[in-house]
Amino acid sequence: MTASVLRSTTLPAVAIGALLLALLPAGAASATPVNDDLADAAPVALGWTVADLTDATLETDEPNVCIEHDPDLSSYSYTTDATVWYSFVSDATQTIRGSITDYEGDSSASAHVFRYVGGTLESVTCADSDARDTFAFQATVGEEFLIQVGALDWSATDLDEATLFLTGLPPIPNTTPATATQLSIPSTTTQGTYGTDAELELPYGCNAEDSAIMNDVWYRITASATGPITIDASASDFHVTFAVYADAAPTTPVACPPIGSYVDGYPGTQAAVATFPATAGQGFLVQVGGFYLNTGTVSLNVSQQANVPPTVTRTSPAIGQRAGGTTVTITGAGFTPDATVKFGALPATSVTYVSPTTLRAVTPRVPSARLVEVTVTTPGGTSPKALLAKFGYLG
Repeated sequence: MTASVLRSTTLPAVAIGALLLALLPAGAASATPVNDDLADAAPVALGWTVADLTDATLETDEPNVCIEHDPDLSSYSYTTDATVWYSFVSDATQTIRGSITDYEGDSSASAHVFRYVGGTLESVTCADSDARDTFAFQATVGEEFLIQVGALDWSATDLDEATLFLTGLPPIPNTTPATATQLSIPSTTTQGTYGTDAELELPYGCNAEDSAIMNDVWYRITASATGPITIDASASDFHVTFAVYADAAPTTPVACPPIGSYVDGYPGTQAAVATFPATAGQGFLVQVGGFYLNTGTVSLNVSQQANVPPTVTRTSPAIGQRAGGTTVTITGAGFTPDATVKFGALPATSVTYVSPTTLRAVTPRVPSARLVEVTVTTPGGTSPKALLAKFGYLG
């Protein structure tokens, strides 16, 4: 009789793993959420969504940093170490305003919104439940966005869930220079900025080192005449500021409201007024936003005072020697600091601006006695002839 021999066999670790997977119930092999990876992003609609982050992971090729900015140009980086993904498709052209919260008291959740462009994730906006828990973006009908919800890596405990909230608001079409709303002159317009985003994008405004303009909307104006334009935002219901740029190059502001202090608000709603020169047909871009992330209803009044020629009503004295050198006081209206004066065809040897109604000019030398017209020229034109707008040279 032949004895049976029992042999012990050591299975490789891979084989053991495969055996365990075969024995485990379906779905028990991995505890990661079904939308743990970008490729498995779960559809999400407007409203509340509880994101399950239990055993969520971060893939090596996934973005994991959310960068936020303040109006003083400082930035904050929030790093996530576990994320899940959602796909949102807008059913209308609208503003999407969202928030991210967690309920573990650790301020440890984040939301990052992306577009998927040419196989690359393009950041749109982000927020976190610690410092800035709201965000907003503009969406067109049928447009898809990918939203990454994550747990910040500083959390003292593992974050099991976070709540994402999305709501639809009326679209804000003029959030960039390229989409600026054209305004006529004169006009008054009102617009809410609740739904603009606090992303920091060039240009930064008039006082960027302290208070860059964020949560902004854009307007375009074209001078209807030659003369100063006044922009007045003082009727807005929040601390508002603005900057005016040349239409062709919105880089360096050409006009700004007065700069106030942090205490009284920059520039402070009542100080949100600026006047600047313009020529007929000249275009400008106007960037309007809140002081230090304020939002509300902008009230913007745009007006222009067309330049008109000055008038001369009298000269004193009205006579002087042909050798010149007589100081003549010229009375009239519409005088400007850059006004020039002529006695006949000859320019005054000097001109002193006193007020919009008074100039002092020194007469030039003439070869012989004569009576000449006295004219004043400003950007608005040259004064017409007048009965007492004359000067007599004596022999």
